[in-house]
Amino acid sequence: MPTRHALVCFATALALTAGCTPGGSQSAAEGPASAALEPGLPSVAAPLVLALRGPDPLPAGGTFDLTVDLQASGPLRLPVTLTVALPSGVTLAAGRAVETFADLPAGATRRTFSFTLSGPLAAPIVVTADGRDPGGAMGFHAERMFPEPRQGGVRVPMVPGAGGPPGSRIPAHVPMTQPAK
Repeated sequence: MPTRHALVCFATALALTAGCTPGGSQSAAEGPASAALEPGLPSVAAPLVLALRGPDPLPAGGTFDLTVDLQASGPLRLPVTLTVALPSGVTLAAGRAVETFADLPAGATRRTFSFTLSGPLAAPIVVTADGRDPGGAMGFHAERMFPEPRQGGVRVPMVPGAGGPPGSRIPAHVPMTQPAK
């Protein structure tokens, strides 16, 4: 049944983006995002929700801590790679930029990172969690930026080529606060 398979794949993608607040946070009581396409189809939960917590406002220089929570809806019996991509002017003072978990238990796994800023942040720090089973039958990608873009503006000046990590971008619905060069 290719149609049912397509619906389940769509429900999984929908579940990965549902249930998060505009700032990308989610309370622990809410649990991982889930969605059902129509009555009669099973509800699908996102395998992993990624949440970031750090200072607000962000300091213009010095050191700050960022907490990363990986909330697994169930045990993940596949490798999960957590990656922290740094823009120019930011160094990792504590923590590992890339960490691979052989598997993740259900519930929360927390990592705390310390960063040193040489000046105002030119682009966001991008944190990703990627998982793929060895056979390639299942996989997921979760991504968060710190600081997160805000509706109607951006906390930090972010323009293409502003020294951000490869692939950094501004969502199309968020206006830039600095003109592109």
